[in-house]
Amino acid sequence: MDFNAALIAIALALLAVLLAGGVALAARAWFVLRADRVPGKVLSEWRYTAHGREMRYYRVAFSLGDGQRAELRSSGTTSSASPQVGEVVGVLLLEREGESPKARIAAWRELWLVPLLCLATGVVGAAALVSVLRAIH
Repeated sequence: MDFNAALIAIALALLAVLLAGGVALAARAWFVLRADRVPGKVLSEWRYTAHGREMRYYRVAFSLGDGQRAELRSSGTTSSASPQVGEVVGVLLLEREGESPKARIAAWRELWLVPLLCLATGVVGAAALVSVLRAIH
């Protein structure tokens, strides 16, 4: 692969990351705007060590609009930034007729971290690519 083809491939990959981050951010914002906030309770946790840092997942129980109990699991988080077993946390719940309910833990890291990381990676990568292109032309 020659140099120009490599630059085109990198540019396309960065565009894909930017688009994925933008779409994920818009979808998350649309979900947050339409969802109802309900209380949830942290039932259990699973701790592990990754790259020298203690991490944990936690499981949250909450009630659907019809009273049925449901559960969801957090994404991985550092132990210092997550609630403890028995603590009440917010859950964003979206229930629509004819669709299965969708729920997310109402925490910044759970809602916004991945879309913003994709956008940041795309922006930094695009800036680096522009710098390289200016340097070679």
